[in-house]
Amino acid sequence: MARVFAFVFFYFCEVLVSASPLLVSGEIAGHPVVWLVDTGASEPVLSRQMAIRLGLEIQASTDQVAHSTGISTVARAWLRGAVIDQHQLPDLSAIVMPGEHPKHPLMGLSALRYFTLTLDQGQMTLEPARSSGIIRQP
Repeated sequence: MARVFAFVFFYFCEVLVSASPLLVSGEIAGHPVVWLVDTGASEPVLSRQMAIRLGLEIQASTDQVAHSTGISTVARAWLRGAVIDQHQLPDLSAIVMPGEHPKHPLMGLSALRYFTLTLDQGQMTLEPARSSGIIRQP
């Protein structure tokens, strides 16, 4: 039986917080990326096009994701050595959407759980959570 995951792009916060999305620099597989903070995503999400460009091993899956335009069957990939704001994360499973969207990889809750996220007058701060075990790269 397929698992169904729900995710929603975090446009609500974009509108309330600032005119620009909540973006943070990082890396996937040694390649620079700009993550989009998405508290509605249970896991990191990236497009199939980006996964191929980053050289990730895409694994077939029967998982399904509900999103704004319907339900899609998705693939999986492991993000090994992903970096968010110069902080090295443990290996994370990611959802790979068919096609070229989302444009930026979405930083879902399984990645955000390693951080304390603060929004103050439109300024977002990500700090490692206590005892998260993540390390800052030099």
